[in-house]
Amino acid sequence: MEYLAWHQRGLDAARALKQTKDEGTLLNNIGLVYNNLGERRRALEYYEQALPIHREVGNRAVEATTLNNIGMVYDALGECRRALEYFEQALTIVREVGDRANEAKRAQQHSVGCCTTPWASTAARSNTMSRR
Repeated sequence: MEYLAWHQRGLDAARALKQTKDEGTLLNNIGLVYNNLGERRRALEYYEQALPIHREVGNRAVEATTLNNIGMVYDALGECRRALEYFEQALTIVREVGDRANEAKRAQQHSVGCCTTPWASTAARSNTMSRR
């Protein structure tokens, strides 16, 4: 919980200093902490605050990370279709920015069992395969 307190203090400082990029990063990091604590809905609240900030400052790579994090939460909540929508958005961005390492990670998420349902993994594999 100390980690969370440090991030919250950093967030307060970033907001006070109008450091928008840092604010987005800290919101995303707080979301990660809540996600790791199993508080998925709370994590989602922070990711959803971070996402428009990343878009506003034009930080596409971090936008993709946040989209992926949102997808992971929806996956954990059993909302497979919604998770795949976010994974797809993240994959599109990493391809646009030419981030080959993260493209491989995002494509793998499409191919390995979002919610481990047959339709999800089949659709994901065909989607990934069609782009090779």
